[in-house]
Amino acid sequence: MSHTHVIALGVVTAWAVFAYAYLGVEDGSSGLSPLGWVQGVIFLPGGLLMQALKGSHRNSDLPVMTAVGWLAYSFLAVAIVWMVQAMRQGVVGNGVNLHGERNE
Repeated sequence: MSHTHVIALGVVTAWAVFAYAYLGVEDGSSGLSPLGWVQGVIFLPGGLLMQALKGSHRNSDLPVMTAVGWLAYSFLAVAIVWMVQAMRQGVVGNGVNLHGERNE
């Protein structure tokens, strides 16, 4: 795992911690602020899983929903970093650097 993977996982972890800590700050009665939307998206994978498994979810399920969201977005972040590194290696490995110049 490269330092780029660790940075991506750190960003997802910070997002999950922020989202869980931000719970209850907004009630959504007058619409969500951008922070409310950022916070709410982390719960989407866990909420969908709870809906599929149990048919509903409660406030007591929020830690599990956060963990599932963290896992899903961590996997996505690592996959994106891996793909970007693979594309970059493909460009650099073909004798052309990222600026379109030939490597010697």
